[in-house]
Amino acid sequence: MVIYDSILGISIHRALLALLIQGRVSAAVLFTSWAVGLVLLRVTGQQALLSSFSNSALVTLIVLMLVSLVLERSPLLDHLSNTLLKGRESMASLQLMGVTSFLSAFLNNTAVVGSLLGVMARQRHIPASRLLIPLSYASILGGITTLVGTSTNLVINSFVINAGLTPLGMFSFTLVGLPVALICMGALLFSTRWLPRHQALDKDAAQSYFLEAQVMAHSPLIGQSREENQLRNLNGLFLLEIVRHDRLLSPVSPDEVLEQGDVLVFTGEVEKVQTL
Repeated sequence: MVIYDSILGISIHRALLALLIQGRVSAAVLFTSWAVGLVLLRVTGQQALLSSFSNSALVTLIVLMLVSLVLERSPLLDHLSNTLLKGRESMASLQLMGVTSFLSAFLNNTAVVGSLLGVMARQRHIPASRLLIPLSYASILGGITTLVGTSTNLVINSFVINAGLTPLGMFSFTLVGLPVALICMGALLFSTRWLPRHQALDKDAAQSYFLEAQVMAHSPLIGQSREENQLRNLNGLFLLEIVRHDRLLSPVSPDEVLEQGDVLVFTGEVEKVQTL
């Protein structure tokens, strides 16, 4: 019976992995349907499924993602990058890695990288090709220094709690993680000289992939949501983001109400401008 359960579990996970690799169905739909299917087939119980929604690691991850989203939408990161990336390139890289690792120690490292990617691409002090590797590695190194720095640590802590053991502390990883992070960042700073120096596309070249449209005064779009204006059903075009009073709204939710002066940024088959 134990052998049968093991074979069944391995087969189920292999099938799920194969579907994820194909990418034809979104991961959210796959995991949800898989969980419901396991309950219906009585492979797992309803109590086990429902208890996962109250898992402390999952709740913590969601809160960290929300905090990171707030930071991404605020102008704070733009101001921070302009301050960090001025002066000598080596000093700028060191400052970037230091700040990134510090943020990753207390926020989800994946969310930190996602928040800073756009900022790195928009700044013009240093080519982004020389910053993205240090940014990525620094976030990983910062994440290993604290309990909440990476989702792996949180998941392990949840296993420890479920086993009835003493929960891991916030800085239980610091004694080992901090020296490792400092040594690796030093090696990374030394090796940045070999990173490529690809200049960003000029504005005209980049603009050929996007289409901007401004909502003028007395436009019938004003006061209506993206859904009501049927901007989700454009042929060959996708509403990527909205620029509103020097603020970037991305992604654009279906309920987002358009205002006068909004700049709508579309991507896709930009030659289909007549669709607008």
